[in-house]
Amino acid sequence: MFDLMRHRDDPDRLMTELEKFIEFWFGSRQPEYGVSEEKLRELRMPTPLKRLYAFAGEWPGGHYDSVFSQDNYLFPIEWITTRDGKLIFARQPDGGWDCGTELEGDDPPV
Repeated sequence: MFDLMRHRDDPDRLMTELEKFIEFWFGSRQPEYGVSEEKLRELRMPTPLKRLYAFAGEWPGGHYDSVFSQDNYLFPIEWITTRDGKLIFARQPDGGWDCGTELEGDDPPV
């Protein structure tokens, strides 16, 4: 049904599959579920992460109760920060790890 791993080397196709999965699992996306272009323009962010936030970065629920949280969670757009030249956008709640990537790019490592 979803072909995420087949497209792991193609960020655009991978994001399309992820978007389909999110809608399958959490229901139909509404326009207000994505972060606005205006907010996204304020941040340097790699293309795939920007697309993820534009699609579902404000899906209903708090940061502990949303599409991107069970134990680990994607930051609300306002929490994104930089540290040591990396964009920090996700965290494990008890502080075991943070998830970061390059500030720009079409498919940077995480």
